[in-house]
Amino acid sequence: MRFVLLLASFALSACANLPQPVQETSSNPKNELAAQELNKGECGLFLWTIATPPMFVFFQKTGDEQAKLLRANKELILQAQTSTQIINDYGSFTYDYTTDSKHLVSVGGQFGDELQGGRKISSGSIHVTKPDGWKEIIPVSGVYACAS
Repeated sequence: MRFVLLLASFALSACANLPQPVQETSSNPKNELAAQELNKGECGLFLWTIATPPMFVFFQKTGDEQAKLLRANKELILQAQTSTQIINDYGSFTYDYTTDSKHLVSVGGQFGDELQGGRKISSGSIHVTKPDGWKEIIPVSGVYACAS
């Protein structure tokens, strides 16, 4: 079962009050992650940048040991360092990851309003620490949702 409807509805609601930017063409079409699919009963964490326009940059399926992060127009596969088996959808969350290139990634946020089959994510951030110690902080928001 495709999980596109909730993704599309979030993207539309997230963009509803934003001014529409001028459409730009890019030589690199990889400016956000591809649509992700959840099967019936599966849950996932979907995060977009807080920018104009918002870009889909992070996906974690509950229970998977790997997540996806788009950084510098490249899709990175993250290896979970903390369990993603049970995502408590109340309060706050933080998950830690590593990459093959020795980057440390921490993803966190606050659970917000309830949605059909999930919850909004607010006050989120992705912290990417490079091997030399430099840190990049990406403000994000999104949804934690389950396919039914």
